[in-house]
Amino acid sequence: MTSIFTLLLTQERKKITILNESKFDFKMVNMSISSIKFKKILLDQFIELIRFDTKNMIEESTLALSEIPSSLTFEELLAAKDRGDQLFWIYTHENQLAGYCWIEERKNSLFLASLVISPKNRNKKIGRQILKKLDEIAIEKKISLCSLAVSALNYPAMHLYFSHGYQIVQCNPDYFGSVDPGKFRLLMEKQMGSTEFKYKNIEKIYIHCNDKVGIGKALANGFIGTEFSIKKKNQLEEGVLLFCRFQVMFQAPVGQAFEDNALSFKRLAVSR
Repeated sequence: MTSIFTLLLTQERKKITILNESKFDFKMVNMSISSIKFKKILLDQFIELIRFDTKNMIEESTLALSEIPSSLTFEELLAAKDRGDQLFWIYTHENQLAGYCWIEERKNSLFLASLVISPKNRNKKIGRQILKKLDEIAIEKKISLCSLAVSALNYPAMHLYFSHGYQIVQCNPDYFGSVDPGKFRLLMEKQMGSTEFKYKNIEKIYIHCNDKVGIGKALANGFIGTEFSIKKKNQLEEGVLLFCRFQVMFQAPVGQAFEDNALSFKRLAVSR
């Protein structure tokens, strides 16, 4: 029986995977979602993309420098193009450039490799619309899993991903490796569709977003991150994560040995 989660254990390189999975075509050029439009990023626009990424991801980021990844490079964009990754400009209904997204297909999953929205276009539910489109693509292609990586201190992104059904299943203290060392990232997944399992919450703990050791220990002990909230302390905002551990209750068909499904205390997606 296959696992519910496709664990992201491969070595990553700056927002892209080194896996050479099957190529695909979303046929999303100029498609609109409510008030936004997608336009495919062409090869001769890669330099423009790098400039946009540098300005909006680095220069105008609210994150600490230690949390911000280095800018895109022309070489990795070429590698993404060769793999068949999909890169799209995102425009508002007024035809103003709002950001870009980078979508990659892995084996049985879609990975949101990068999502950057310009500061003046944030808090307009653009990110939510992009995640909805990712869901639609996964359903259309019969892909069971959507995944992404995020800094634990990127509170707006954390709130967005949790509200859309993503959960923390793993962490990586050196996500980008030698290319950009020391960047701690949470790996989040969303299971598409329903499962055949029933489960019950048997334990929960709260961990601060900046407690990397605590987060790592919780995940290693079978917990998954299910909720995010912000607490105020001495006029400062602190992000707090709720981690839960579940016991899975199976309804095995008559005549099927229960041992075939003995996966209690495994990390499973919680339907929202």
